[in-house]
Amino acid sequence: MSQITRIDNFFYIERFVWNLYLEKKFNSSDLAVYTTLCSMANQKTNECFPTTRKIIEISQKSENTVCRSIKKLCELHLIIKTERTKEGENISNLYHIVNYEEYVDKKHTSPVIGDTPPQPLAPPLPKIGGTNNNNITISLSKDNDYGVFDSQKTPSINSLTSDLEEKTNHSAYNREVAVEETEEKSTFQEIQDYWNSKEIIVHNKLSLLVEKYTRKLFKEKITVEDIKKSIDNYEEILHDSRTLMKYKWNLHEFLQRESGCRAYIEKTLEDCITKQ
Repeated sequence: MSQITRIDNFFYIERFVWNLYLEKKFNSSDLAVYTTLCSMANQKTNECFPTTRKIIEISQKSENTVCRSIKKLCELHLIIKTERTKEGENISNLYHIVNYEEYVDKKHTSPVIGDTPPQPLAPPLPKIGGTNNNNITISLSKDNDYGVFDSQKTPSINSLTSDLEEKTNHSAYNREVAVEETEEKSTFQEIQDYWNSKEIIVHNKLSLLVEKYTRKLFKEKITVEDIKKSIDNYEEILHDSRTLMKYKWNLHEFLQRESGCRAYIEKTLEDCITKQ
């Protein structure tokens, strides 16, 4: 049985649950309640027994919302709720977080009301061979979305060729995008390495904020060379004892602020000394 894994302060929800959420099988409040239960579940048993008040406190939802969400999650078979009693009195319910294997197990005593989890990928299309391709009689079953072949339909060679060309063009496009992303990443790293060489504030990892604000500068027609020139001017002014500048920006702040990278493209040491 798969278990809820925690590493330090992290826990996870299974991907098929997230897919159901994206398909709008349940709403954000239901997801908040579900993740609340996951965060408290025992790693070995996938079970927890918080009070309703505790679920309300952690999920930050109202009592009515929590009750509706628990009912919905039970209907979707994402959790199993068991009422507990002690000396004839009701106490906190026991919640079992259903894992992927349980969800797809058709022999499970509880019915699966939600959509089935992601299915295997479709088998590849057969290779087109031989000297008489017009006689090919391979087709897809009309009621199967995963490419099970039958003899009910006979697609033309033109349709098969068109599909093949579309897939080829799509693959070529993906390769081009991948190359562009790699080159862009290399440019971001080049800018950060140049910044680090000035020993202002050294960054060990490339930040998403650096990427974000660099892209914004590029949209303003500011080039890599402009950014490097700006960094040179800023470093010279910052380290010169004749200026009163003491505060050190980190790289993403420098790229973000109007008074940062954009201003220092033209600002020189002489400008700052004259103003003191």
